[in-house]
Amino acid sequence: MLIGGKRSRREATPLHPFGYGGERYVYAFIVSIVLFTVGGLFALYEAWHKSEHPEPITGTWWWVPIAVLLIAIALEGFSS
Repeated sequence: MLIGGKRSRREATPLHPFGYGGERYVYAFIVSIVLFTVGGLFALYEAWHKSEHPEPITGTWWWVPIAVLLIAIALEGFSS
């Protein structure tokens, strides 16, 4: 992102008469692809690890995801 911001500030040239502002979006796209790829690979690793070494759910935190889903459903219903 920093490279894209720096390169997009260059002045226009005869080869690029409208400047280099579009490079910012190209570099942002590359960064997003890398982040999603790394995140997806980490999620696959975690899924494989949890399936190979399952652990029982302990504690009372299980209600938090259910509460988040219920709140999201209610807010989505009100938004229409």
